[in-house]
Amino acid sequence: MVIEVSRRITRWVKNENPAVRSSEERFTALLALQISNYFPIIIALVLGFVSGKAIETIIGAVSVVSIRIMTGGGHFKNLDHCFIFSTIILATIPHISLNNELIFALTSASIVLVLTRSEQRKLFPIIIIVLNFFFVSSAAALAFIVQGISLTIKGR
Repeated sequence: MVIEVSRRITRWVKNENPAVRSSEERFTALLALQISNYFPIIIALVLGFVSGKAIETIIGAVSVVSIRIMTGGGHFKNLDHCFIFSTIILATIPHISLNNELIFALTSASIVLVLTRSEQRKLFPIIIIVLNFFFVSSAAALAFIVQGISLTIKGR
């Protein structure tokens, strides 16, 4: 799905603008990665605004993306699977409310997962996660635990 949409856009762009010198394969691959990275966030934000959960959606998306960039994590072998999973996670997180005890438990578990599983052992992601003990956000706790779990999955 993602590759096919990217391929169609690539062909259209190359037909409309012959000055594009990138090979069709390279252009398609780069476009597919961009679609896979950004469209789940865009879809989640639209759904969050429509459902009245815009702030929670932004918190969840920023939490997932920032920690993922800093800690790495497993990848799906197929961009379609990544796209679907990311969209479902980002769109669902803001609509789940947790009690404080569960927020603290998930935040604590996230710290343990990042400390023990991240190949990029940096202090900054831990500091960001620890901040949730003060903000007590369901969206952040869920985002952090999902990212922490992704650290347990081996790469491509």
